[in-house]
Amino acid sequence: MALGSANIILPDRERIQYKLSYERFKVIATICHLILSIIMLFIKEYPLLDAICNFYLLYAYSTMTIRENILRYNGSTMQRWWIWHHYLCVFLVGLL
Repeated sequence: MALGSANIILPDRERIQYKLSYERFKVIATICHLILSIIMLFIKEYPLLDAICNFYLLYAYSTMTIRENILRYNGSTMQRWWIWHHYLCVFLVGLL
């Protein structure tokens, strides 16, 4: 829905590259969030850092959800519940 009427069917080679890019993004997002969380353990009196951490989570989950839908549309065997989990996370982080 976020992409509109874009053509998201990828050739075989690009599918593999896109899947690797998605996996790389997940690892980098996890590491960045872990670093932000550790910093927040030591700096408790800084609400801007908390807002940055929440915004980063919103960005990461939104991006992963869009990428997962593209991968699923291109034939990935990704489970549907995993994508719905990320929709729920986007909603909950947005509430925070």
